[in-house]
Amino acid sequence: MENTAILIFIIILLAIVGFISVMIIDLTRKNNITKILERQALKRNGTIKKSNYLTTGDSPHITFKRNDFTIELFCHLGGGGEGSTQHTGIEIHFNSKLPSTIETNIDSKFIIKGDNEPYASIFLSENFQNKLLKYRHLRPDIKFEKDKIIIKIYRILNKDEDYDNLIEFALLYCDFLKSYISK
Repeated sequence: MENTAILIFIIILLAIVGFISVMIIDLTRKNNITKILERQALKRNGTIKKSNYLTTGDSPHITFKRNDFTIELFCHLGGGGEGSTQHTGIEIHFNSKLPSTIETNIDSKFIIKGDNEPYASIFLSENFQNKLLKYRHLRPDIKFEKDKIIIKIYRILNKDEDYDNLIEFALLYCDFLKSYISK
């Protein structure tokens, strides 16, 4: 009887220590990502929204401007619910009217999602595709919506250089869009 009580106590103690360890690791990771995002916000004259990860599950993100576009960089750290996979992403918001068609050969190295194939193909001219190939190691998932483009990478980036690459990738879209809007 005494051995059973000791065994139960040890199991409960190990569970508590394990839970606390996971929380500490998770908070350390979130703090590291927040520091990286703060540096990115400083580089780009952006603003950062720090997360209330423990209470609301919010993920940290930064917002900055490029030409006439608003760009949001975010890290979704998971945590349950719908769409709970961990990922890093960028949303490029635009208000200008875009042209409806451009000739293109869509490359099989990218996943492209959208309701309107001609609209999606605007961003995949051969010249633009060649620039995008430089970033294929990120394995981006690109989704085109009416007033924004969403670029997701299904992992959490942990280095400034990785965020620089993702932002460079998004800025290519901004520059490309700007050139078509101003035509």
